[in-house]
Amino acid sequence: MAVRDDLGRPVSLPQAAQRIVTLSPHGTELVLAAGAGQRLVGVATGSRLPADLDALPRISAHGGLDREALLALQPDLVVAWQSGNRATDLDWIAATDTPLYRSEP
Repeated sequence: MAVRDDLGRPVSLPQAAQRIVTLSPHGTELVLAAGAGQRLVGVATGSRLPADLDALPRISAHGGLDREALLALQPDLVVAWQSGNRATDLDWIAATDTPLYRSEP
């Protein structure tokens, strides 16, 4: 499965993502709107979640990304905000070979 993110970069997955982490509230909203809320394993601080998902770990905020928490969650897709997340954090995620969808609303 391959798509292009909002920057036109290819994002390839061998199968539909099963463990998704979002790094912005709008990224969380996109995943929920797509009907994949049950595949979320971590979200950004400020994300509005239904009650059954409210206990998900919050792993990013204005101060940046908790890299150890991200690795511990073993995501097979990260949905990030290109201009709202730190470039160094996004570069680090890309270097881990974790598929990274960069959203730019």
